[in-house]
Amino acid sequence: HVTQFLHTNMAQYRPYAGGAAVVTALDIAFIAHRRRIAATRGLDRLRARFEWLRMLRHETAAFRRAAHVIAVSEHDAEIVRAVARHDRVTPVPPGVDREQLGPRRRRPEPGRVLYLGHMEHYPNLDGLLFLYREIWPRVRREQPSARLVIAGGGAREELRRVAPQT
Repeated sequence: HVTQFLHTNMAQYRPYAGGAAVVTALDIAFIAHRRRIAATRGLDRLRARFEWLRMLRHETAAFRRAAHVIAVSEHDAEIVRAVARHDRVTPVPPGVDREQLGPRRRRPEPGRVLYLGHMEHYPNLDGLLFLYREIWPRVRREQPSARLVIAGGGAREELRRVAPQT
């Protein structure tokens, strides 16, 4: 039989499942944790580096032990192939029913951008920090009245430090 582990953190239960394991790399956590190192200082940076190394070891082991890995993009599949040192990786982009989940018709508010994500999930926080540091200054140069609305729980202290107001 085959057991699918939807995320690498679930692959720790592989010894209890028996049979072949397929791991789905929904997001590769060690990549986001690596970027977090540069976003922190002092003791937080040391903690971030430790967490990056821990996740790198854990995810690499999960990928190597899997009979097969499903990645959500070709880029992620290349990363998995490189760290796992095997080619048992298939990119399968997420499918979306565009008719059912398409945008609703509504009046847009010019200059307003919404970022939605729970910040306890580090890839969401990492993406928001990247948006705020790298992209948002360019947007504001072109559109000074632009406003960034951040919605979602778990705002971390580093977000409050970096983006106290948008």
